[in-house]
Amino acid sequence: IEAELLRAAEERRVLLGSDNADAAILLGFSALAALTGSDSVLSAQADERLLSAVTVLLALRQRDDSTLRLQNRETAARTIIQKFLLRPSQAPEITYQAAESLRATKLQRAISDAAIRSSARMPEVADLVRRLQDARGEADTMRGFVDDHAQLSQGARTDGTVDAIRRRLLELAEQQRGLEREIALRDPNFDRLVRPTLPTPAAVQSKLRSGEAFISIVPIEKTIKLWAIQPVQVTRRVVQVSIDEVARLVAALHEQVGNGRWLAPAWPRAAAHQLYRILLEPLAPSLEGVNSLIISVDGALATLPYPALLTESSVSGAAEHWPWLVRKYAISQTPSASAWLAVRQSSNEIGPRRALM
Repeated sequence: IEAELLRAAEERRVLLGSDNADAAILLGFSALAALTGSDSVLSAQADERLLSAVTVLLALRQRDDSTLRLQNRETAARTIIQKFLLRPSQAPEITYQAAESLRATKLQRAISDAAIRSSARMPEVADLVRRLQDARGEADTMRGFVDDHAQLSQGARTDGTVDAIRRRLLELAEQQRGLEREIALRDPNFDRLVRPTLPTPAAVQSKLRSGEAFISIVPIEKTIKLWAIQPVQVTRRVVQVSIDEVARLVAALHEQVGNGRWLAPAWPRAAAHQLYRILLEPLAPSLEGVNSLIISVDGALATLPYPALLTESSVSGAAEHWPWLVRKYAISQTPSASAWLAVRQSSNEIGPRRALM
């Protein structure tokens, strides 16, 4: 299987170019097939192929390549990137970008898009960017429909509808090109506005203020990858843990919040401390001098009340004296580094913060 996948990947690379989505996906799966063996030399070669595949897939996502947005390719690319993240880290910056690329939720994109529009210096440019983003969103939805429709049996297909959607996709493509040209004429920061880069730790570091630490939490299968990014250092940790166990602990906290017992003695102290031990304690030694945490997380872990985690296992007395995480740090939350960078960039361009009085 590995040889067949590798041969197919090479054929597509020669025919369609080295940055072709199908070639990268086939290369990635050929690497994953090779990694099932125990030969260390072959594994090292497979890791190199996997890194090459992920590098191409990230570049395609970076430039918002439409061929990668089809559902079957998007699912395959996501699988390859997830498996890459489970391998020993070969390239720290690409590893971080790969983790960030998995956070393409609608909420994250909406926040990032809004921040990008607000960073435009001219209202007319912000409006053009909004129209471009809307056109891209409509095109993505239509491509998803066409891709799903292709999986139906011949008798269930409505080819007339698909033809109409394809005509509309051509119209949207022309509309996007026209909007891109108009934005480029009005604003030299065009690329940053409409194609924000996948963030690197260095990009996050450049926007952090004194005393801040940016915490990235990325669960993948039976591991959670953690980053603590500070102005002068980056700390990485990997925690081996059952995601089902983490979900059970989160559910215990949610149940108490839902019952209105936020600070009551019934608060699940063991669960609140265990979640701290899993998600933040591995990074704690690197957080000396930090007074503000920016926690980047999405999915189920984004619903966790981080300020109410407990930093110590031994808890007694009145609840106001318990070792809440918020007693050590000011805490804010963001769905992704790219969304946070867009917001921070926007606030920086408005001007420096000034005292209210």
